[in-house]
This record gives sequence, structure tokens and C-alpha cells, in this order.
Amino acid sequence: MILFENAKTKQEKFFNSYADDIIKSCKDIGILPSVKAAQMACETGYGDSIKTAANNCFGVKGGKSWGGRVISNTTRETINGKSILYMGTGKIYNSYSDAVSRGVNPVTLFRVYNSIAESIIDHSKLLMHDRFKPVREAKTSEEQTRLLESCGYATAQNYNETLDWIIRKYNLKRLDI
Repeated sequence: MILFENAKTKQEKFFNSYADDIIKSCKDIGILPSVKAAQMACETGYGDSIKTAANNCFGVKGGKSWGGRVISNTTRETINGKSILYMGTGKIYNSYSDAVSRGVNPVTLFRVYNSIAESIIDHSKLLMHDRFKPVREAKTSEEQTRLLESCGYATAQNYNETLDWIIRKYNLKRLDI
């Protein structure tokens, strides 16, 4: 799907590049493509950090249950209303336990993907977990973004407002048809 004919800006080109994969990954799971596209834009700076994030397009953490490789990246987390910057190493590790055994702060560990497509698919799988059931059952993008925040997807304050703004600015509800 081409959202922007004659795309000129980085943002327009970003959405045109990933619209089809996003729509496909949302089919039959209850997540609106507009929300997923806004998340991907927000989490990657419209694609700027995809390479340095090892194809992790949604800021998905690489916790104990993740069996794949992880990358330690600098991240800002809001905990109890306080914004804290955690410095990552920028290195890729074979696993969560490998990184932690080397003294890496677990907060800085994110999943590594072999491709952007793999990241998009895994993000959909993540949102199928029980804790995100309210998000999947919500019918509007505004409800879904609010519930993503309240279900603990991200720690950033006003995460839902940022996603809502991106959806409005780029008229991403066109993806939800």
C-alpha cells in the first residue's frame, strides 16, 4: 500500500516502505495497523535506529524468556515517574544469560532480529500474550494506544499521546481499512 504518492519526507518514505508488512502482520490478531505503524515510527525514529538496534523495530526487550541473541543499547526508562538513562555497551551477545554473566545491565538488553520482517512478526506474537488482551479487544486506535501504555508496553510518559499524534499527523488510520 502506498500511503504517500511522491513521498518526499523521510517519514512518508518510512511509512510507504513498511505499510504492507505491517498490515499483513496485523491480520486477524486485533491490533490496528495504524497503531503498529506508529509504534514502529516512534521506536525507531522513523527508521533511523533500525540498524543500530539490530533490526529491533519496536524496542522489544530481550528478557530471560527470550532464547535468541540480545544487544545492549542505551535506553531511557521512566520508573516511578523518574526518567533514568541506562548506558548500553552497543554489543551483541549470544543470549540474555551470556550478557548478564558479563556484567551487562539487564535493562539495556533488547532482542536481536535477522531482519526487519522478523521483528514485525515477533512484535505481533508479543502482543498476543495475555497481558495485551485488552489492547487486542479495543476497537479504536486511541483505545489501543492508551491500553498499550497501561498494559506496560513502554515506560515512556505519554507514550499513548505520542502514538496518537503520529497516527493523526500521517493519517495512518488509512491502514486500518
